[in-house]
Amino acid sequence: EIGFKRVMERYGLPVRPEYIATVGTRIESAYEGMKRYLDETPVIPTAYFADNDTIAIGAMRALKEYGYGIPEDVSIIGFDNISFGAISDPPLTTINVYKREMGETAVRELALAIEDPKKVRMKIQVCTDFVERGSVRKI
Repeated sequence: EIGFKRVMERYGLPVRPEYIATVGTRIESAYEGMKRYLDETPVIPTAYFADNDTIAIGAMRALKEYGYGIPEDVSIIGFDNISFGAISDPPLTTINVYKREMGETAVRELALAIEDPKKVRMKIQVCTDFVERGSVRKI
């Protein structure tokens, strides 16, 4: 949510709290949480970005059950690029994260820090890729 708010502010766009759906982190709890959100929210935004693909898939199930077309009525983007996202209905647009490379880098940095406790701490950024599938409407 922090990253979302930061980007919205950067582009001068308002953050509408009523458009933020707080749901569980598993497919079923995300599905149930999204149903509760939809019961209480008369108007939804045209797009959602989920913290991860699992949440996105659960939310998509609830949205479809409530009659929303994905991507015709609402676009969904996940984060993680889990394999199930490629076969969800519709296939989930997502952000691919290089988890293996992140893990290797973390272990390498930890080993160096153990060898030299005075080693300067640093922040390492791993790039991501946008994986376009069928859950985002073409404008």
